[in-house]
Amino acid sequence: NMGGCGGQCAGAIAYAGVQVSPPTPVGPGLVVYLPHTVINTGNSKDTFKLTSTYSGPWVPVSITYYKDNGVVGVYEPGTDTLLTDTNGDAAPDTGPVTMGASFNLLVAVVTPGPPAYGTVNVVTTFTSGFVAGCGAGSPTSTSVTDPVKIPAADLRTTKTDGRVTAVPGTSISYTIQVTNA
Repeated sequence: NMGGCGGQCAGAIAYAGVQVSPPTPVGPGLVVYLPHTVINTGNSKDTFKLTSTYSGPWVPVSITYYKDNGVVGVYEPGTDTLLTDTNGDAAPDTGPVTMGASFNLLVAVVTPGPPAYGTVNVVTTFTSGFVAGCGAGSPTSTSVTDPVKIPAADLRTTKTDGRVTAVPGTSISYTIQVTNA
């Protein structure tokens, strides 16, 4: 039996796999938490490296990752755990996830706030620490895209002085009203 790594390692049948829940729509906020469930679909324990990229009209202040230990999908200070590098590759990761186990994750995106507005797509990639083919293959990964929207201000401004005509050299009082439309 030449195993599951392309015949490069006799008897090796380990493989990697990862599944991530689809994105959940989110609205504005200084910090937006994007909840996901990560499932190790491989046949052995694995650690998944977490990286994110973004595209759109504004730049996130930061992107960090938390293990969602409490109410699923809700960030809870003191309960949820900031993820760090557990395997020495200088990137935050899930830590070891056993075969078939799920891992609740929050991707924390710090938005710049006003005057930034529009939708930024945050793409988070989950990369397996297992490399098939006795180290000669590429690691398994999957990505999920979350749209993060900061709505534009919807203001209406009106200015009135209550006059039809003005006499040069006289004072006129104006009323300026700003409303959230």
